Amino acid sequence: MKQRIYLFILALLLCGLHKAFPQGNADDFIGRFYAGSQQFRSGFTSYVDSINLEFAEYLARNWELFNVEAPNMRPQRPTPQEMPVYIPGEEEQLPVDTPAISAPEPEDTAAIEAAVTTGKNDIQAASVEKNTGAPAMAFFGTPVRISPPGDYETKLPGTGEKQIAGYWTKLAKTNYKAFIDDLNRKKNTLELGSWGLYRLICEWADTHFGPNRQNEKVVFTVYMLNQAGYKAKIGRVKDSLVVMMAFRNTIYGKAYVRFGDDSYYILSEHTAAEGMPVASYKLDYGRAVSYVDLHVRALPKLAGNTRTVKRTYKDKVYTLSYDNNLVDYYNTFPQTELGIYAATPLSPVALGGMKTELDRDLQDKSLAAKLNFLLSFVQYGFAYQTDEEQFGREKFFFPEEALSYPYSDCEDRAVLFCRMVRLFCGLDTLLIEYPTHVATAVRLDVPGDAIVYKNERYIVCDPTYIGAPIARTMKGCNNATAKIIAYNF
Repeated sequence: MKQRIYLFILALLLCGLHKAFPQGNADDFIGRFYAGSQQFRSGFTSYVDSINLEFAEYLARNWELFNVEAPNMRPQRPTPQEMPVYIPGEEEQLPVDTPAISAPEPEDTAAIEAAVTTGKNDIQAASVEKNTGAPAMAFFGTPVRISPPGDYETKLPGTGEKQIAGYWTKLAKTNYKAFIDDLNRKKNTLELGSWGLYRLICEWADTHFGPNRQNEKVVFTVYMLNQAGYKAKIGRVKDSLVVMMAFRNTIYGKAYVRFGDDSYYILSEHTAAEGMPVASYKLDYGRAVSYVDLHVRALPKLAGNTRTVKRTYKDKVYTLSYDNNLVDYYNTFPQTELGIYAATPLSPVALGGMKTELDRDLQDKSLAAKLNFLLSFVQYGFAYQTDEEQFGREKFFFPEEALSYPYSDCEDRAVLFCRMVRLFCGLDTLLIEYPTHVATAVRLDVPGDAIVYKNERYIVCDPTYIGAPIARTMKGCNNATAKIIAYNF
C-alpha cells in the first residue's frame, strides 16, 4: 500500500514537470525519475524478500508446543422435534426493553435487492481476465486463471522446522508477488471478501498440488495468506501440517490456539486429538496484520447456476429459485455469528423467483396483511427439521441455503423471513435470541407482542410457531430477557 501511495505521488509530480521545465530539462528529469522509481521498487522488493528470509530463519529454530483450546460451541438450544402450534387466546406479552448485542458493521445491499424491481434477475458470470499459460480452475462454477508463482512445485522433504523453513525460502524466491497481485485482482473482480481470497488460494492449491502433497499445500497457503497481509500460522500435529488462521469473528466448532490476544483456528480437516498439543511458533509474520472477516459485504459475482425447488402452501405449489454456485460457496464457511447470516443478501435469481411467485398473492394487501401472509408461507411452506436430524451437527444457513435444503430449523427460517420482509415490505427487522429459540421482530406499530429497540417498536414474528399470526410470541419465550441481534441490510 505504501509503495502504491509513493508512486502515485511521484506520478503527479511527474505530470507537472512537463509544464514546469523546458522539454530538454524535463526529459532529463523524467529519465532520472524512472531510474529512481525503479530503484524504489527494487528496494521495496528487497525489503520484503529480506523479511521472508529472516522469517524463514526464525521458523528454523523457534517452534514450541501449544495447548489446543476446545471449540467454541454455539449455545445449545433444545429445539422441539416438531414445531409448536399456536393456540389462539394464549397469554400475550407487553412491549419491553431488551438488551442488544453488538451489531455487524453496516452494509448496503439495497442496490442488489433493487435490481429485482428493474428486471435484473440473473447474476452475470464475472469477466475474469485470462493469463497466458495459466490453466483455468473452476471456482464454484466460474473459470478463473491465476498465474502460477514460478517453481512452486518444489517438494517439501519433511515436516521438521528446518525443512519447513527451507520450503518457505524457496517460495520466497518464486514470483509470488505476481501471484498475490493476480489473486487480489480476482478477489476484486469477483467481489469476494477475505474469506473468498482464502478460498481462491485453497482451490488453486487443490488444483495444482497432488492429493499426496497436503503438507506442501499447508505451507503454500499460509505463505500466500501472509504475503497478502493476513494472520495465519503453520501448525504441526505429529507429522501432519495444519492451517491456523485468525478471524475478526467468533468461530464455532473449530479448535484453536491462543497466541497473545488472538485465537488461531485450525481450519485443516486434520485437527489435533483432544488434549494433544500443536507445534507452532509465537511470532507473527511481519506484514500479516489483517484478520479474516466472514461478513459478505457484496454478493460474489460467480457464474450463475440456477436451480428450483417446489414449496406447497394452501394447496398451491410455488417454484422458488436459488443459485447453487452460491450455496456451494457458502457451504465452505465455518460456523460463525448469526447476524452475519442475516445480513447476507439473497441472489437476484432468488429474489426474482420470489417476486414472480408471490407478487400476485401480496397485491393490494396492507403491510400487516403482507406480513401475515409471508409469515404463514414460511411456517407451512418450509418443512421443519432440527440440524441434528438433517446433518448430525449444528449448522446455520445463509438465506440462499435455506431455500435450497429440504428442511430448516428456527434460526434458518428467521434469517430467510427477514430477507422476505425486506423484499416485499421494505421494513427493518431484528433477530430475537431466546435461550431455546430464535425468532424475528419487525418494525411495525400494530397491537400485540413487541420489543422496543432504540425507542422503536418491533412486533414479534415467529416463522417456527405454526399458525401464529404476527405479534405473537411462542409460549415459553420471554421477551423481557431476550437478546437482540441487530444488523443492517
